[in-house]
Amino acid sequence: LTMGLIVLPRLLKAVERPDMEEARSLVIIGTCFGVALLTHKLGYSAALGAFLAGAMSSMGGQTTKLHETAAPFKDVFGAVFFVSVGMLIDPRWLIANWQVTLGLAFFVIAARIGVNFLALASVGEGHAASMQAALAMLPIGEFSFILAQLAQREGLSGKPLYPLAVMLCLATTLASAQL
Repeated sequence: LTMGLIVLPRLLKAVERPDMEEARSLVIIGTCFGVALLTHKLGYSAALGAFLAGAMSSMGGQTTKLHETAAPFKDVFGAVFFVSVGMLIDPRWLIANWQVTLGLAFFVIAARIGVNFLALASVGEGHAASMQAALAMLPIGEFSFILAQLAQREGLSGKPLYPLAVMLCLATTLASAQL
């Protein structure tokens, strides 16, 4: 907490000068890996640590310079994340349980559209605007992968949540794009 709120913003301000671009890159990437390693050693997900590092980095320094510095790494880390997600899925389980996966996907899509539509309509939004917003809010996020993986690793679920979370994220994203 002290590092994130006091030390890191000062360090990022110190490397904002134009002649410090390499140092700025090292500070940002070092912070990401350092916090990810720390959270992993504390028993939490390394992905949670990387998320926290990004949140802490955005609080210090000029965000335009930080974004320019981090932009080349964004695509690489995004690709590594999705490759690792794909490698953790067991296609045999999905094929063997396709009815459960498909049924749950339809249920989640219908429930998310219905709940989001009703919530927006109940606060006075028009029906068309409520439906557009409900469809835009349809996809579940990739953070659900992290939560499902953590629940499985800690033994909080006897069922394989991780492949379901990935498939639900994929199904809701595809449905949002098609609807």
